[in-house]
Amino acid sequence: MAGGAPGPLDYPNGIDEAAALRHLDVEVASDLRHIFQECGVPLPLQYRLSINFRTVRRFASYADSRAEVRAALRTDHTLDATDQASRAVVASVVAAWEASKEYAGKEASLKAEARVLGVVRPVTQTEKQAMRAAFEAVHGSIEETYEPSEEYLSAKIEEVESGEVSASPLSEVISKKRAKTQGIQTSVDTTGHVRIVRQKAKGNLPAHTEELRTVLRVEANMWTFLASKYRNQAMFRGMTPAVWLDYVNYLLGDKVYLMQVPTPGGKGKGDQQPLRPPWQVLLTYEYEMRREAVKKAFRESRALVDTLAEVQGNAQLKEQFFVSPIALQGRSEPAWKRPWQPGGESEAAWGKSWDKWQKGNRKGDRKGSKKGKEAKSGKKGKDRKGGDLVTRTPDNRLICFAYSGAGCDGSCGMVHCCQVRGCGKPHPTWQHWMEHHGASRATDGAGAKS
Repeated sequence: MAGGAPGPLDYPNGIDEAAALRHLDVEVASDLRHIFQECGVPLPLQYRLSINFRTVRRFASYADSRAEVRAALRTDHTLDATDQASRAVVASVVAAWEASKEYAGKEASLKAEARVLGVVRPVTQTEKQAMRAAFEAVHGSIEETYEPSEEYLSAKIEEVESGEVSASPLSEVISKKRAKTQGIQTSVDTTGHVRIVRQKAKGNLPAHTEELRTVLRVEANMWTFLASKYRNQAMFRGMTPAVWLDYVNYLLGDKVYLMQVPTPGGKGKGDQQPLRPPWQVLLTYEYEMRREAVKKAFRESRALVDTLAEVQGNAQLKEQFFVSPIALQGRSEPAWKRPWQPGGESEAAWGKSWDKWQKGNRKGDRKGSKKGKEAKSGKKGKDRKGGDLVTRTPDNRLICFAYSGAGCDGSCGMVHCCQVRGCGKPHPTWQHWMEHHGASRATDGAGAKS
């Protein structure tokens, strides 16, 4: 009010709209803010009410009846229903109080029932909408591909409220788009009642770098969703998706996945080649880093933002779960006996074996076999089963040769598939040879024994 003390629908002295929004975003639980907005409580009054009432459960105890809510507004904020406009404001606060009371009662009932049955409490519609609204208000709209599923959110909320927060394996980090209900499970509680619980199937581990980026983006959004609900917990302070972007860039950057190592026989700093660590080693290292960061943040009441940055510089973790497994992995077996990993050492080794085989370096070729002579004379190539090797797909697109050899980073613009005529599957040609090579070895071995 001009020339006097601010009224109940004005901001307090020294507070403007930006400061009020900042307070609601940082200090107030997302579900309470969602209820205020849904019931149409004016923003200045939202700020005044939430100075002392920052959660749904606390605001549900603001009064015991509608009449007491109106009396409290008259006493605390000099807000009285004297005309239609003021009655509408009072009605909005009463509606928000009733919604909070009902929501708090339902939430307490669900929590109690879930703990008695030993199952995860499902996230309520109000909770989910509130967390999404709080996220989108700050970070923009979110697609289903990157939005955490209800089941995953429910599991993490249960961990937070039971005091057992831990990092989940990437196979359990499921987005809303990938979420599929497997079926139902029945159980009998202590009273003899049959309960039906939905079962959720696990996902798959990421198979390449883009899938890893997508899964970790879902993980980032999940922690940001939780940060909007648990405002007062130190673990979630300062949590944003950008924090996890730095984490992903570290994993897939030149300090881990794109690490360069000296070329054998190289003469200087410029003679380096990519390490190309086994994919499973990278996934294990990622999980151990995330697990350590979450554990330290929860047990020491620190921000996960800080512990995530610390584990990236933890030399012991990197030595134990990244450097040592690569250095100590078995090298004595032939490449074709070692399991192939996407982007790993075995892929390069198999590529080299395939290159040698193509050039006629097999035992049969060295003995002057007909196939070897054809390979050396430059005639049409054959695979191990005698099939033609083609250079184009049936729709006349070029096939990448490097994909079946030393490897390709995907920037060639050509098709990455098998060169064997009639195959065309999305695997290198040497993998096709590997399958037939293993089959022929087994057949030869059986014939020799007989």
